[in-house]
Amino acid sequence: MTKKFTRIGRKMVAVSAIIMLFIGLMSTSAFSVYGQTVTNQTYAESLRKIGEAVANQDHTPLPERVTWKFKWLVFTDVTFNQANANPEHRTLSADDETYAKTIADDFKRVLEKTNPNILVDIDLEFYKTPIQVTTSDNDFILHESQIASILEEKVPYGAFDAIFALSDSPGGGGVTKPTYYSDITRGAGYCAVGLSNIFATNYPQHSKDREIEYSTDIALHEFCHLLNMANLIDSYPDVHGATKYNYSIDPKNGWMQFYLDFLTGNVVDPKTGKLTGVYPEMWRLTPSYMRENVLISGGVWGYRPNGAGNLTIDSLEKVYVPLDYTNLYGSPWFDFMFSTGADSIDSSKIKSNNTDVIQVLNFGNEIARIKPIGIGETNLDFPTKDGQYAYTKTIVIYDEGQATEAVNGLFEKDTIIKDSTDQGAIDKAQTLVDLLPTTITTKAELQKKIDTAKDALNNRNAITTPIISPVSEKDTRLTVTGLEGARIAVVLPDGTIVSKTANAQGTATFFVTDLKAGDIITATQTKNGITSKQAAITITPDQSEVVTVTTEDFTIGKDSYIKGTYTGDVAKLAIEVNGTLLQKINVQNSPYQYYAKGKVTVATDQVYVITYDSNDNQLEKTKVDVKSQIKSTLTPNPFYIGKDNYVTGQLVGDITKFSLTVNGIEYTKINVTTAPDFKYYANNVIKNATDMVQINGYSATGNLLDSKPVTIANTETGKITSAEAFKIGKDSYITATYTGDITKAELQVNGTALQRIGVTNGTIKYYAKTNITNTTDEVKLVTYNSAGQRADSKIITISSSTGKITANPVKVGDSYLTGTATGDIAKVALRVNGVTQTSVAFMQIDGIYKYYIKSLHLKPTDEVKIIGLDGRSNEIHTSDVTITN
Repeated sequence: MTKKFTRIGRKMVAVSAIIMLFIGLMSTSAFSVYGQTVTNQTYAESLRKIGEAVANQDHTPLPERVTWKFKWLVFTDVTFNQANANPEHRTLSADDETYAKTIADDFKRVLEKTNPNILVDIDLEFYKTPIQVTTSDNDFILHESQIASILEEKVPYGAFDAIFALSDSPGGGGVTKPTYYSDITRGAGYCAVGLSNIFATNYPQHSKDREIEYSTDIALHEFCHLLNMANLIDSYPDVHGATKYNYSIDPKNGWMQFYLDFLTGNVVDPKTGKLTGVYPEMWRLTPSYMRENVLISGGVWGYRPNGAGNLTIDSLEKVYVPLDYTNLYGSPWFDFMFSTGADSIDSSKIKSNNTDVIQVLNFGNEIARIKPIGIGETNLDFPTKDGQYAYTKTIVIYDEGQATEAVNGLFEKDTIIKDSTDQGAIDKAQTLVDLLPTTITTKAELQKKIDTAKDALNNRNAITTPIISPVSEKDTRLTVTGLEGARIAVVLPDGTIVSKTANAQGTATFFVTDLKAGDIITATQTKNGITSKQAAITITPDQSEVVTVTTEDFTIGKDSYIKGTYTGDVAKLAIEVNGTLLQKINVQNSPYQYYAKGKVTVATDQVYVITYDSNDNQLEKTKVDVKSQIKSTLTPNPFYIGKDNYVTGQLVGDITKFSLTVNGIEYTKINVTTAPDFKYYANNVIKNATDMVQINGYSATGNLLDSKPVTIANTETGKITSAEAFKIGKDSYITATYTGDITKAELQVNGTALQRIGVTNGTIKYYAKTNITNTTDEVKLVTYNSAGQRADSKIITISSSTGKITANPVKVGDSYLTGTATGDIAKVALRVNGVTQTSVAFMQIDGIYKYYIKSLHLKPTDEVKIIGLDGRSNEIHTSDVTITN
């Protein structure tokens, strides 16, 4: 019986084997970080429960049954146009139709009888219009691409969890699309079953000696494949490998028991001894729910080295990757794959919010290739092409070697920290250790060492660093201030160490000689056995001999004098303009001024003040900052949290550097490189709308020229930025883009407002196929903000389908009429002597059609026209067909 079943189902197995190859690679959990509610609980909560149930082998039924909605389409007349063989015409009789209903009832009965977690709701429909499909040789199972237009016509998008397509197949067989749901299958899963009455003993009614019919067994097989596509656990049973789990075929019921155990999570894995399959909580996550809430799932880290195997990432809060990672093939990148929604990912918008950590190399063949380039943490986003959803995963790049080196570098030996160890060094080491995953065995030991270093630093900080009073090369006394009773040790420039105990005021005075400017003196203090950090001071020159010069800004058209101050033995000064030295003047006391009106004329003049001693020896040369009367100003744009990454704006005047101050903390000054525009990266420092933010502009010499507040807001006024035209017969959705505070959109057709839908991520996609039927319809897209107020509207341009069809000449007796079509033509029909044939043929991807005509016995005298139809079967264009003998 096993051999007979295998022989009959050979085509089914061959097709399904391809699916299983995909499953073998992609079988993982779909523990996404996204989700809204699943029957009054969060999606994340469902995933947590699934993980716990699998770990604890818990099969407690759900408190309520989950309804799964099925659309069963039974095709009664199908012509399979084979690539290299004659067409195969398959039809169903009235008894066959009755038997198809028997199979549907059988499927529902056996599932609900054995599984306390689901209700099966089947909408059974017979499609009696003859169809022609192009197929490979000997493949007589309907694939979703062959009936895409019919699915669009018959199946409302998102109305069902699974579609089953049945057609005549004496040997049985079946196929499952290797995704949990897809657009082509109207947001549902897809299984096809070859309807066969072999082994039936009470046809067309249910057999009296069998629990299920043979075709029901095939339907259960394909349904197991579909549930496998959800990828909610790491390893499902092998649908084609029942014997691996010690099952044998039942002469009356095939592999029914294996399939039912699969669907209730009761297959024993011989490797682990644990029960695997579909656990109760997994039934909640229907294709409809996943499509609405988790557009991308089944994330896997693949091609891991050293036999590690694929790793589920959806359930992981963070994915940890070593900096020196190489994959199975020795390449320095890691690979992410997705079992659901990979084809909807916009590869051009995959991004990391910290490009210092990872680099996205490419996204090809539905595999993302990412290279670690630095230590740290980043979010990696995979947005969909329609902008409605983004799969986000936190990536942590770590380096155990660097963490170990940083921790060990805190210590001189054992538990004694180095003099150079400070809070910054400890924080750096802590950051590196925090990045390590808990699977790193040394992490706990490294953390213990950091804690030791923290305690040692706290103890040392309790003994403060002493203060050395300033000392010049002419001084003979050195004063050091510390703690009362502390032993203060001083190291002189020649290496001599002297020490004293600090008095009641905490000071100790040392006599010193022969000091030289530039030499360094250090000091520490020790009390209660703890020695402080080292203080150091540089010996300065005798201040009576030091010459310093300052200059004030000189504004052309406003100032007449260059002004400033000086110290030291200055007797004269002059100014130099663009390399030309002007008159020297005598000076008596600081401050000074030098008449420069008419001498410094433009802001680009290079001007210096030069000082001299009484012997005309040059002392100092100091630059003067020259300005025009144009006021240097900054004009910042508002910053929208969650939208903007940069504070932007415009500047005028002499601003050459600018900085950002947030809540009183000024961040790094950066150069102006895009004047008159500026931008400052602020995504990581501006967090809240209440943050106080200033943008600051500086001159080339560091003087503050302007500072302006930056307006911070959570959102901006909503605006529709674009709306695409809608073509009747081709388009199903109104699509548009927006910016700002827009949360809902509605369509108004001829003045009637339709349902409001939620929108996210700057993209609107509104199903309108059934609402817009004429090019004269007046259609408006209206948007609303988070407060429910109208935000913006846009008139939608409506047009009809267009296209052109041609026909190649045929001869009497030819099997096929072929030709080409352009534009919006989706299928073709034939009109012979004024009568339109019921059979249609669908356009192929390359714009060519192939219509079976041999059975029509066409003659040269017949008036034959080929008709191009759009997706709604509206006639677009016709062309005459020439027939010759």
